[in-house]
Amino acid sequence: MFILKRSEKTNGPDEDLRSMIEKTCKKVVPRLIGDDHLNGGKGVTPVTVHGDLWSGNASAGKLPGMEAPEDIVFDSSACYAHSEFELGIMKMFGGFGGSFLKEYHELLPKTEPAEEYTDRVALYELYHHLNHHAMFGGGYKSGAMSIMRNLISRYGD
Repeated sequence: MFILKRSEKTNGPDEDLRSMIEKTCKKVVPRLIGDDHLNGGKGVTPVTVHGDLWSGNASAGKLPGMEAPEDIVFDSSACYAHSEFELGIMKMFGGFGGSFLKEYHELLPKTEPAEEYTDRVALYELYHHLNHHAMFGGGYKSGAMSIMRNLISRYGD
């Protein structure tokens, strides 16, 4: 709701966007990531995440103390969050490919219920579409609306 307020300040009031965000907050968020739902009722196990992990913030480089260039990530927006939160911005901007996700999930399995994993990642991607819309306007709204329509159709009743 904070991002909606920022969006309205930047882009002006938008009743369609407001309605979709309210439905998503009221129905979808508790259904997909509510504490009584995830991990058999144990809720989210928070971890430190990069917070802005996408291909534009990754490269090969040599930091002090390194003998040779290695894969590095930078421009962190670190926060304490659900591990799957990290995957939302990766999905929005193309990610790192299937081999990355395969290795990622070998180290950190999908949160239960695993069959809702794709929808949780979409919900976390939605955050970034809304945030970018609030900051930059433009086409980010259509991506946000599409994600919300899909999630509301699945979890909104």
